[in-house]
This record gives sequence, structure tokens and C-alpha cells, in this order.
Amino acid sequence: IYGEDGDITQSSLNTSYSWGLDRGMAYERYREQTSHVDALIGDFVAQLKAEGLYEQSTIVVTGDHGLRKKSLRSTLPIEMDQVTAQVPMIIKAPRVSPQVLDVDYQHVDFSATLFDVLDLEAPVGTVGVSAFSTDRPDRDKVIYVDENNERYWEYVYRGNTEEWELVREVEGPLPSEPLFASAVTLTE
Repeated sequence: IYGEDGDITQSSLNTSYSWGLDRGMAYERYREQTSHVDALIGDFVAQLKAEGLYEQSTIVVTGDHGLRKKSLRSTLPIEMDQVTAQVPMIIKAPRVSPQVLDVDYQHVDFSATLFDVLDLEAPVGTVGVSAFSTDRPDRDKVIYVDENNERYWEYVYRGNTEEWELVREVEGPLPSEPLFASAVTLTE
């Protein structure tokens, strides 16, 4: 979490977790956080270029989800939407031409995509499909919303109805097994 000056802070006042925040202010704070991360990536890329390593480098930037829509003190479970569920993924690699892919990329696809970008064979048992694959499955999206590791909600986006459905609410922490989906953590 970055303060307005770009210094690292742990204050939740600089994120959309702040209580009573309207959607416009939450978006602005999300944009500010993204701006600070963008500057760090810019410095990293500049250093790679200065050392003559940029052209041969593979850089992957991803996150767990997009803008958080509601705060912990809002009514739970949260209202889920496509903006909240977006998974950012940026890849710069020698074998990847500049493009924007409009595919159903989910975190379950991360390993398969990375092996594909690196031109490596994915190990047996790798779950997911490369974002660059032309043979992508039609599937539901799953998002887990975790409240202080004390309870969680499972949401599923049904492509056929284009709506989010709250599937279950569970008291207790998220399972330790990989969920292969995005997880939004709500904290105070």
C-alpha cells in the first residue's frame, strides 16, 4: 500500500478498504495505487534497458483482482461485478507480440500461460489453459471473498446468464489447498 507521496505505508486509508468510501473515491484510490506500482515497473524496465537486458527479458505482471467495490463494514457478502473480478495480466517476452487478448483468463491459467510464454512443456497435471491457446474451455469464473481469515464467500459467474451467484458462505478460513481462483481479502 502506497501513501499519496509514493512511500510505502500499511494504512488502509489509502485503499478502497476505507469505510464509507463511495465508488468514485474507491476508484481514485485504486488508480493511485496502480500509478505507484506503474512507476516501480517503469524504473525496473529502465534498469533492464540500461543494462542491455530488456529485449531478452520476460516480464510478467499480474494481480489477484481488480477494484474492490465495498468495504468490510458494508453489507456482507459484497456485491460482485466484472470490474471486481478482472484479473490483470501483462506479459512482455521475446516471443510475444504486442497485443490485447480478450479471453477468459483466470489464475488457474497462470502456470500454463507461463510455460507457453517460455516455450516449455507444462508438467503433467498442470491445471488451466494458456491465455494464448486457441482452444479455450467455456467455464464459470470463481471468486472467493475472505474476511480476516474467519469466514469466506464463494461467488460464481455464470456465463450463460451473465450474472454473479453467491454459492456459499463458510465460517472459518479459506482452505489451505490452492483454490485456483481469485481471492479478495477484506480487512479492517
